[in-house]
Amino acid sequence: MASYLVFQFIRLALAGKYSIVDLLSPQYTLWYLLCLVYWRVAVYFLSKRFSIGIVLCLSIIISLGSGFIPINILSFQRACSFFPFFVFGCCCRSHNILYKIDKTAASLSIVSLLTAIVICTMAKLYGAINLLGVFMGKTLYANDIDIVIRGGWLVISLIISLSVYKLIPDRKMLAKYGGCTLVIYLLHSFFTGQFGWLINHHILYNDLITCIVFSLVVFLFCAYISKFRIIKILTQPISFK
Repeated sequence: MASYLVFQFIRLALAGKYSIVDLLSPQYTLWYLLCLVYWRVAVYFLSKRFSIGIVLCLSIIISLGSGFIPINILSFQRACSFFPFFVFGCCCRSHNILYKIDKTAASLSIVSLLTAIVICTMAKLYGAINLLGVFMGKTLYANDIDIVIRGGWLVISLIISLSVYKLIPDRKMLAKYGGCTLVIYLLHSFFTGQFGWLINHHILYNDLITCIVFSLVVFLFCAYISKFRIIKILTQPISFK
């Protein structure tokens, strides 16, 4: 929560926003940190009364039902929309689900991943569905069919996540960067937010190779500066103290 508040005020100060509405609207990627607070508190209290399986069912109901509630301050919609993924992560830890996924055939993950990609592509091409809007999970339902779309999104997102997890060849290589993921998450948007400006001024080209190289450079730079004392203080003010 401290990290969220520090960077929320930094973002607001840089943008010159000082109204109450702006203060109640998490800036850029900061919505996720705020949602983490909601999810941790919710799971803590719900798990004292219900099993984690029941909590998962409740989180799905909350996710599907939240689109009807006309509230969107303090990332309410996103907190509800993505809540099942956080709870499922708790289920993975308590029921060794990831260990069981490791034991499945890689071909199953490949088929599942390709199927999910085909479904998303078909939905985009022939269903006139705004996939970006669906996956951002921050808007109210426009009609009754949207609840079905959100339900399908939950299933497909879970399939994609587990399939990618299974197909990552060496997770130890990625795990060593775990200590700086918060820094990367908090700082990367300061650089990626300038990508459009660089393209408009013809400093960079808007092609796939440029996007990949630019993303890699930003990632490595953020990982490098994550070891600086001032960066640690800013990104983790309480835990650092």
